[in-house]
Amino acid sequence: MRTRTRCKLCGKKAVVTLPYANTRLCKEHFKEYFTRRIERTIRRYRMVSPGERILVTVSGGKDSVALLDVLSILSEKLGFKIHGLTLDLGIKGYSSEYVRVAEEVYGRLGVEYTILSLKETYGFTIDEVAGIKRRVCAYCGLVKRYVFNRYAWENGFDAIATGHNMDDLLGNALFAIMRGDLEALMKIKPVIPGREALVKRIRPLAFTREKDIKLYICLKKLPVVRTTCPYAVGATSGVFKSKINELEDRFPSIKYSFARTLYDKMQIQMEESDYQLRKCKICGMPSKSQICGFCRLRAELGKISL
Repeated sequence: MRTRTRCKLCGKKAVVTLPYANTRLCKEHFKEYFTRRIERTIRRYRMVSPGERILVTVSGGKDSVALLDVLSILSEKLGFKIHGLTLDLGIKGYSSEYVRVAEEVYGRLGVEYTILSLKETYGFTIDEVAGIKRRVCAYCGLVKRYVFNRYAWENGFDAIATGHNMDDLLGNALFAIMRGDLEALMKIKPVIPGREALVKRIRPLAFTREKDIKLYICLKKLPVVRTTCPYAVGATSGVFKSKINELEDRFPSIKYSFARTLYDKMQIQMEESDYQLRKCKICGMPSKSQICGFCRLRAELGKISL
């Protein structure tokens, strides 16, 4: 006789088995578990303080949608406020879809938000960047970091919350180790403190698996964009994430061991004396050089003169 798998907490039918936690959970207890894990990460790394305003970047993908949903739940409990920001990158056949999904999620959750057009605000699109650059994902990341930080700084937000999950961060860490890129490795942590005009960045999903996020989205029936960015096809980061997943199949707790080691033991803190920030002579935002990477990119696109 077959015995159905039961939730360890209530005895109802389990919807998921979590080998790394040695437990099985039903639908409701998994959603509670998922939210508590993110809350513990926020508390452990002191990401947010009561009264702070948090800018949540939402791309319409599963990670950012799940993050927005959980932060909307925790905001009242922990006493902070959230505001959503979605950046329309101007990618033909893709951006309009994720903007539509993001607006649907904002409306469903009752979250105040802003839709910012890269074309209207800065005069170019990622499609235009793709016309002159091969590593489009790298430049897209540069653009998003700049725009998110500038918007947060100019509008008085205390932190920027992004949807980087544990798989993303560990994959990036492995890639950085393989390249010997110590500077990139030092930035892979749950909290990147603010400094001058650089707003604090937080990653509440730093201990949350991608598989768990997918299940949470499914159980809560949250809308997410189903199409994939055309420039993300064949991205190197996916290769390293898949290798870590292969290891997890054999060693269920390896991701958490790697994450704890990376975030707490292996992390080298970069002191302010290690490098000097200056103001970009074009836009005035923080930069390691006289002209920031964002303004150099705009100049290459012919949008500004240096």
